[in-house]
Amino acid sequence: MISVNYILAAAALYNYGEQVQPLFDTYDGTEIVLYLPDGLSVAGKDEAENTLQGVTLKAPEEGENNWTFCLDNTAIPASSDTVGSFQVAIHVEDNGVLETNHVFDFQEGAGLMEISTSITIKDRTDPNDVKDGVTYEDITVPTDSTFPDLKSATDDQWHISKSQTGTPAVDEDKNEITFSYTLTVGLLGQNENGEPIVVSDPQSYARLGRVPFATDDNTISLTEIPTVNDREGNPLTAKSITITPQFDDLEPIIAEANDTVELPVDTCQGNVTGSDVDGLAPYYSQYGVEVVYDYDKFEAEYYDEDQDAIKVDNTICNKISEEQNGSMDIFCSSEKNVRPFHL
Repeated sequence: MISVNYILAAAALYNYGEQVQPLFDTYDGTEIVLYLPDGLSVAGKDEAENTLQGVTLKAPEEGENNWTFCLDNTAIPASSDTVGSFQVAIHVEDNGVLETNHVFDFQEGAGLMEISTSITIKDRTDPNDVKDGVTYEDITVPTDSTFPDLKSATDDQWHISKSQTGTPAVDEDKNEITFSYTLTVGLLGQNENGEPIVVSDPQSYARLGRVPFATDDNTISLTEIPTVNDREGNPLTAKSITITPQFDDLEPIIAEANDTVELPVDTCQGNVTGSDVDGLAPYYSQYGVEVVYDYDKFEAEYYDEDQDAIKVDNTICNKISEEQNGSMDIFCSSEKNVRPFHL
């Protein structure tokens, strides 16, 4: 909302010898012009009628963004100062689509607002026969107006969780062992204990003002960090990491340990109803993750002295850059102690 305050000063006086009289009687056809940054506009007619008092709105010509407010009083007396004000509701175009940190740069002074009016000088030489003199039309006066720049933002906060799924699976030839996880990405919420969780309620994603991620392909960047050491403390390298989105029948994505991988996210399109939220706004997304190791590293003979479980820790790392919309927790881990498989 922009508050517009204006003052039309009383007309200057002229000494006719026997009397001092104002040079003109009225301010005629007074208009105030507001110059808005691209991407902003004055709220629609119905909305404007609720805030514009004493003025009539004139929309700009195509390709321009100057909004004209015509004062309803077309002949404002100039015998004394006239003070007025009105409120202007501003509409952000592409709200719900516009990227975060977009700056709307308001100019100052005449670059932001101007006032124009017309006056007719009066000849009062004969007080009984006042005559119209010169008319000065569309006198434009710059203002000292200021308005702080605006920056688009979203209150989305993102969270990521990962949990072990089932028990490790060994292939028939006992060459490989596969650990399965469920990876979940979504809005940050809290459980009854105040602990962070990923929100799954569709209505939480239907909130107006939510926006797509800033990436052109609406993806997030993840890094898989599997950490497993054998009984001698030597790190084990995963043979493969496969991430399968659980939506839209998408193909599995192959990842490398400790390398960044781009993952698609589900969107509100088809998942949210009864809301004007942008269809590309990110939605609750789940992925199946399979990490494969050589099986023999998890074997132990009955006579082996070291029968301790091997700790399998799988961390997922994510950070949404400042150009993207919202913030996200960075790390989450799923840890499991695996008892040795005996021959």
